[in-house]
Amino acid sequence: PYLTNNGVVLTYDRDQNGTWSLVHTLNPPSNSDELKFGYSVSCSGNRIAVATYTSGVYVYHWNGDWTLEELIPNNGSTWFGRGVSLQGNFLAVDTNTGTNVYMWDGFTWLNSPATLTGQATSTAFTPDIKWLAIGNENHSNFAGKVTIWERQTGNSWTQVFVHTFSHG
Repeated sequence: PYLTNNGVVLTYDRDQNGTWSLVHTLNPPSNSDELKFGYSVSCSGNRIAVATYTSGVYVYHWNGDWTLEELIPNNGSTWFGRGVSLQGNFLAVDTNTGTNVYMWDGFTWLNSPATLTGQATSTAFTPDIKWLAIGNENHSNFAGKVTIWERQTGNSWTQVFVHTFSHG
């Protein structure tokens, strides 16, 4: 995989004795040549989100085996899927222009009414999905920013805190 820029995602299970065992290898879909499959990965419960450089984010569901639930296509953004965060029925996908938050409705992943603005390189939900932290780094001047969003009702979010920092 590392010679072709295609990746794989390995899933493991830990037994009651603390021993880790390989359960499954997720490969890019057979009909594609996914560049850097697994560039960013997040799992929650019985789901795993796998980002690529090309197509978008693949969401798999575990039901005795990993089954592709849905492909969330790249919306044309640079760095779509640079970071992904999956928590319960919510999935955040980072892009160069913001973070897209999707909500599972039982049948499909619905895009939120609005993209949370600002370049993003990493995201994380709190376990109760009340808060979403979005980080952004700037390598050229050793600066960065963290933005905290609070979930209102459904999939509506309000920015509540921003911290900008620089080095040197």
